[in-house]
Parts: sequence; C-alpha cells; structure tokens
Amino acid sequence: MTSIRLLLVLATTVVACPSSLFTPTPSYPTSSFTDRPLQFTGPHHCVGDVCVYADQGHSQGRGISVVTTGQNIALLESLPRYDRSFEVTNPPPFYESYIIGKGIGLVASTTIRRGDRLMVHDPTLLVNWGMHVEAAPDDREALYQDALDRLPAAARGRFSSQTAIGGHSIHANIETNCFRLFLDGGRDDSTGHLGCYPSAARLNHDCRPNLHYHIHGATQTVVAVRDIAAGEELSISYVDLLLPRTERQERLNDWGFECSCSLCRNETASAEADKRIEDIAALKKKLDSPDVVGDPEPVTANTGIELAILYEDEHLDTLVGQQAYTRAALNCALFAEETCAVAFAHKAMAALLVEVGETAGDLQSMWRLAMDPKAHWAWGLRLKGRE
Repeated sequence: MTSIRLLLVLATTVVACPSSLFTPTPSYPTSSFTDRPLQFTGPHHCVGDVCVYADQGHSQGRGISVVTTGQNIALLESLPRYDRSFEVTNPPPFYESYIIGKGIGLVASTTIRRGDRLMVHDPTLLVNWGMHVEAAPDDREALYQDALDRLPAAARGRFSSQTAIGGHSIHANIETNCFRLFLDGGRDDSTGHLGCYPSAARLNHDCRPNLHYHIHGATQTVVAVRDIAAGEELSISYVDLLLPRTERQERLNDWGFECSCSLCRNETASAEADKRIEDIAALKKKLDSPDVVGDPEPVTANTGIELAILYEDEHLDTLVGQQAYTRAALNCALFAEETCAVAFAHKAMAALLVEVGETAGDLQSMWRLAMDPKAHWAWGLRLKGRE
C-alpha cells in the first residue's frame, strides 16, 4: 500500500505528460505582439453604449474582440504600437503539462534566466469592467457570444477550452481566467477592462512565483523574476504578495482552491513570513509619515535599508523588489547618504526593468539619482527639514 507520506510528495510533484504530446510549436500564441495598427470593425452588437468591436487580422491572424464603449475603442486605437516580439524568448521555453492537484500548467523545457521575456501579447478578448459587473446576464452573455463569434476559429477554440469556475458560461470563463487592466494606466475607472490572454491563463498560482507580469495599455508582458531550471513549473501570483497567509487563502477561494505551495504548506515558514510582512507594512507606514512627534524610533537613513533587507529575507526582492529599493534609494537621498542612495538606485533600476518594463515611471528618477545624487530633488531634504 502506498504510504501517506509518498502520496503527499506525489501531490506536490510536477508530472509531465510525454513531450510528444506537449512540445512547444511556433503556433503557440506567446510572441504575437506587433506594431500593426489596430483596425476594428464595428460597432456590432450593442447594449446601451457598450458594443462589440473586432479585428480578425490582429496578432498574426489570431484576432482580438473588444466589448466596450466607443470612447474606449478610440483610446485603445490611440495607444502607441511598437514591435517588441524580438525581445521574447522564441521558441517558447516551456510546454503544457498536467500538474497533479492543479490541472494543466506550464513547465520549463530548458533553463530560463531572470529577465527573460516569455510572453508579450495583446488579449484575445477584452471586456469593459463596468459592463461585466452591471449588465443583465442575458445581455452580457449575448455580447460575449457575438465577440467570440468574430474571432478566428483557433483563437475562439483556445479561449473556450479554458477551465472555468462557477459554470460553463463565457462570463464564468472571463471571471476565472482574465486579468484586470486600465487602458489609461489607472487614472480613470471607466477605462477598466478584463483582458483575456489564453497563454498566460495556463500559469498556475504560487505565493512565491518565478514569473511576474505587467500590463501597459492592453499589452501583457510575462517575465522571469529568477533563474528557472528545466522541468520546473512556471507560476505567477493571483493575489497581492504582501498579504498574510490567511488573507491570501481567502482570496484564492475565488479560484476554487486552497493554496498548497511550499510556503503555505510550511506552518513555521508561513508564520515567519507573516511576521516579516507585518514589519514591512509598519516600515512603509513609518517612511510615509516620518516625522511623528515623540516617536521613540524616528526615521533614519537606515529605515529604508531595513525595509530592503526584509524584502530580501522574504524573497520578495525578485518579485516586487522595486517597491523596497526605490523607497530605500529615496530615503538615503533624503538624508544625503550618497553611497546607499546610489547603490539602491541601481538595484531599483534593475528591478523596475524586470517588474514594470522600460516605461516604468520611476526609472528616470532612479537613473538621475544614480548618476548625480546631489542634483536629485530629494537630496538632503529630510536633514534640511529637521534643521
């Protein structure tokens, strides 16, 4: 009889089906981003001011359908287009495989290095968030069905083959597999959408994942945040990485599972991680409000360094390290500490390029701080204020 210990080991092991069944091919839709202008037809089926628009020839014939307002279509068409497909690792260094306890996932077929871009792509289906949550179910499903019908057969089939939680409707598929984004970067809620990227939807969750994604406009980039060995499952986080274990598990219930990643399975490690996450939140609050009268431990140049150390101890520096390194660099500059300001500015730039991309808002600020710290706007401000 198989022992319980062996069953537990098997339950957390990547079991890859024969490679002949899941060998990556050039048709795998991962590097389809192009500088070709969007050429939507429509409006087609409408409910109020929300209509279906489609471009069947977009992304090398894979197509894109959008359910949104005319204003958002105009915004989408106006977003800058540039070819970044050459930056993507090609052919894809991964394959689909069945993962016990998780279903289909993606597994590395060769060594992947930190910073490698695995996917750069536009969505197959893009739907307005307000309509998604407010429209009558029948109206919403009719819009979605019309949008799917306007996609090429291959793209339609790949979307429809995804597993959905809570039913077999298109709405349930979108709820389970699509990503929240803002066409304007988050300044106006009316530009909020759900983008469906079927390739990225194959990525399973881990509370300390090896991949990170960011979205600019409607284009999603998936990048490795650390070196990944061949045979290792690829993963992203479905929830905020800086939540304690109980809150992560509560939110993951929306996807119908309880996380059993290596961090969540280890009660001792989870408790230690929760304590570090609590300390991180406290240090962030202190850095945001540094001059509290009577504070027995006022903010110093070391406060930002302590924050960065906590991120590194919690292995968050490769996932969201730019959050800590940017704060640490600026805090050192505020106290006119040149060595640590320059060192953390360089760390912040490296993290920003991986985690956010070349359009990261803080990238220029960190570059200026690294090149000429004394000319940076933050230089010595905290010392002057205290004087």
